[in-house]
Amino acid sequence: MDGISINETSAASTKFPLDAVFDTAVTMSYVPKSVAQALNAQIGNTSVPDEHGQVNFSCSAMGENSTIEFKFGELKFQFYLSQFVSQQSDTATNDGWWSDEETCYFTICENVHLQDEGSIVLGSNFLSNIYAVF
Repeated sequence: MDGISINETSAASTKFPLDAVFDTAVTMSYVPKSVAQALNAQIGNTSVPDEHGQVNFSCSAMGENSTIEFKFGELKFQFYLSQFVSQQSDTATNDGWWSDEETCYFTICENVHLQDEGSIVLGSNFLSNIYAVF
């Protein structure tokens, strides 16, 4: 993968290119810490990542037409950022969270458990937005 950007602002461009894998078994996508920190800063996150690397932020901080772009060489995939945001934590247990209209959770997380920590894992939140033939 050659880059990720939000609203055309690159996230940690000096860290790219990076290895990336597609994983249909995970719901979220995972990126190295430096990339996660850059993305989190762009969405206005001020929380500390949980033990799974997921962060929360005020839903009002995200613009309605905000976009995220994934770049693979000359191929670019651009989506609305809202497709990578949830109003419930994907990592919490059933009794550990409740729906809160003011709190959003970013589903692109710091890679703390999957693959090599320097790689990107694109989960079903990415794969459900593209047409791919394997």
